Amino acid sequence: MAKKRNTGDYFAIKVLRKKEMLLKHQVDHVKMEKDILASVNNPFVVKLFYSFESESNLYLVMEYLNGGDLYSLLRNFGSLEESWARFYTAELIHALDYLHSKSMWICSCVLS
Repeated sequence: MAKKRNTGDYFAIKVLRKKEMLLKHQVDHVKMEKDILASVNNPFVVKLFYSFESESNLYLVMEYLNGGDLYSLLRNFGSLEESWARFYTAELIHALDYLHSKSMWICSCVLS
């Protein structure tokens, strides 16, 4: 998490190590993730504001979502109550429907 000094806005920063991306053959997946996130505008898909790189890392500066992503939620709670599961399932369906309407194919890395 980072705070922009002049506005006080919070952002989530995803740091990806270039060396690991190469070793795991994930370069194309990461490029696809960045391109998709940069081109979509939907309340159920996290917003990508900036991306930049250093010699060893790629940085994706995204919308900060209090509470984190669904994976983190499941890791922390183990399982969800039925009402929560319905809510998150509906959000996922809306996001996938939006991406499908844009004729975008997504890889598993976008959902993780």
